[in-house]
This record gives sequence, structure tokens and C-alpha cells, in this order.
Amino acid sequence: MKCPFCAEDIQDTARLCRFCGAEKLRKDDVDNWQRPTAPPPPPTTMHAPTPAERAKGHFTLRSAGFLLILSALFEALALTTSVPLLGELREGGVAIAYHSVFVSVFLAMGLGLWNANWWGYRAVIIGTGIYLIDRFLYLLDSEGRAASIEVITRPYKEYIDVTVLQSAGQMISLVTLVVIACWIGFALYVHARRAYFQPPDS
Repeated sequence: MKCPFCAEDIQDTARLCRFCGAEKLRKDDVDNWQRPTAPPPPPTTMHAPTPAERAKGHFTLRSAGFLLILSALFEALALTTSVPLLGELREGGVAIAYHSVFVSVFLAMGLGLWNANWWGYRAVIIGTGIYLIDRFLYLLDSEGRAASIEVITRPYKEYIDVTVLQSAGQMISLVTLVVIACWIGFALYVHARRAYFQPPDS
């Protein structure tokens, strides 16, 4: 039967409507129902989980955050290391500025992922964009790559053939393409799991 006040389906033998609280006055009288005097108590609810608690990928994203914080540390340790940039190896202030940018980028991404901060999602997307621009510039910078390979292989120059150096350059380009693909995949994964990040008003 339907409750005469809220029209919800209830058992024919019910004496109390569990939806609105209306009560049947006499057991043998189907039509004699008393109007509810107070709204029924709200159903008991558990603490609403935070986005970090209910989202999938919590372990993966925190692990990625930890690895990015480590990457920031390694960048900081290599602050004065020369970098291939715009056709040659850059040292001094340019190298320090370059590494400092990536210390900041990796640290922001890592902390945002580790703590599930609301700005962490933006940090990952922006940081991925900065990193991808850098990697694409590196791919286009054949002279810079050659200069870095030359510095690395200088102690072994008399033992290394020219074709080996060319193969090394091609291998580095291939690895860079794989790294770019992995970063794009990671950014897409973070986008799919964006509910992991706390909203700004939580």
C-alpha cells in the first residue's frame, strides 16, 4: 500500500511509515492514519570521505610525489652541472638558473601529489608542460646533444668509433621520446584521478 501522506510504498501490515512518520491509529482500520507531527529523524550517516580517501590511485600518486621530491633533490645536488641548451653546453649562472627551475617544478609537483593539495593537480599539469617543452627543445638541439656526448665520451675518445657516437645520439633521442610519452601518460593519469586532490575549501 501507499502512505496516505507521502505516497511512498510501505508494507500493508505496517503501523508506521518509515518515510514520513505517519502512524496508523487502529490496527484494523486501513484508512485511519494520523498525520505525522514531526519529520522523521535523518538516517545515520558516516563521515563523508575526503577525495583522497575515496579516489583510486592514492598509493600511485603518493609514490609519484615521493619520486618527484627525490628528483628535486637530485637537481639541487647538480645545481652547477652544465646543461645542453641552445646549441652548446651552458655553465655558470645559466646552468644554476636552469636547474633551479626544475628544482622548483619537481618540488611543487611532488608536494602537491604527496599531500593531495588542491593546487597539486595544476602543479602537475603546468610542470609537465614545462618539462615537455624542455625535452622537445632538447630533441631539436642536435648540436647541444653532440656537445654533451662529446664531454661524456672525451676520456674514451681514442677507443670509440664515430659510428658509435652517432648510435649513442640516436639512442639518446629515442630514450627522450620514450620519456616524453611517459610524462604525457602520467599527466593523463593524474587528470583521470583528479578527484584525489582536496578542493580549495576543504
